[in-house]
Amino acid sequence: MVSTIDYLNLSALSYGDFTKETEGKSVGYIIDKKLFSNNLKLLDSGLSALKSSSNPLRSWKIIAQSPFSVSEVKV
Repeated sequence: MVSTIDYLNLSALSYGDFTKETEGKSVGYIIDKKLFSNNLKLLDSGLSALKSSSNPLRSWKIIAQSPFSVSEVKV
């Protein structure tokens, strides 16, 4: 089970539009390479924790996506 903070981070991330390159990549890789549209602002409190390399959510991978949001993640 994820914590409330982790849930909020994942919820904020779900609003992003991602490039096709993101499928199969970790959340950390996507953030580091900026493979998302500008509607995700990493300075927002909902996403700022994902910038930290120690955040375990950064190792989660996108395994499927719809045109407008992440539909599945794999732990």
